[in-house]
Amino acid sequence: MKKGKVPVGQEESTGDCIGGNGLKFNLMFFGKRRKFFRIISLIFTCCVLGTAVAQGNEKKLAENPYVDPKGFFQILPPRDCQVQDFPKDLRGKVKFKCTSGTMLQVIVQGSPFENLDELLEDTKRAATRLKAKYGGSFNFSETSFAEIPAMSFLMEIPKLNLKQEQIQFLLLGNHFTLVYGSPLNVFEKFHPLAIASLETLEPTPKYLSTQETEYHIVSSKLRTARNLIKLGQIDYALIVINEGLQRDPKNERLLKMKASIVEK
Repeated sequence: MKKGKVPVGQEESTGDCIGGNGLKFNLMFFGKRRKFFRIISLIFTCCVLGTAVAQGNEKKLAENPYVDPKGFFQILPPRDCQVQDFPKDLRGKVKFKCTSGTMLQVIVQGSPFENLDELLEDTKRAATRLKAKYGGSFNFSETSFAEIPAMSFLMEIPKLNLKQEQIQFLLLGNHFTLVYGSPLNVFEKFHPLAIASLETLEPTPKYLSTQETEYHIVSSKLRTARNLIKLGQIDYALIVINEGLQRDPKNERLLKMKASIVEK
């Protein structure tokens, strides 16, 4: 990413997934951070690729990895999936549209969360708003991803014929969200292959500046507020907009969105 100001909110809006202590790394330790990260990547590779092979799904994965052009990760998707990139999005983001209406998605952005407790509370608030609109069931649990503390989020919304599993974790100051979603009747059938693919994810060393992280956070506020307005939860949207304006008081899109709400 080039240095200098990036217009916040210019990224594409494309219906994202809903958005224990996490890992905290002493930045002073990263004088040799690339060497350290190679060790982390090796741990990921040893832990997750072995799982995929053990499940017998390695022949159903693509031969070559998808490499995130923003520099956050690489992953082996299932074979014959349509790849949807998001070149205007500030985040590392890709969606794989696969057979029978299934999809995989990876989103990586600068994290506003200090630990998994904060991440869990934020996700629960989002789930509460979704449930108020669509009903369904939402379950959370602590888990791990390649020995990194993580949160698992499983939601089922019959009204939308949707079942979705998310794994979220924090690493090197970034927030990773891995998603598998499908129609209700095929979720279990394709679940092993989806997880085998997601478990091949390898983070790559991407260290955001404070300014870049702020862009990611404010952009997240914009997306969240936009989704809340679509859900008809205007009061919540106004809260999120004000949170964004605290970080970027002159953000034109947030100001315009707030004005449109207040006028009503």
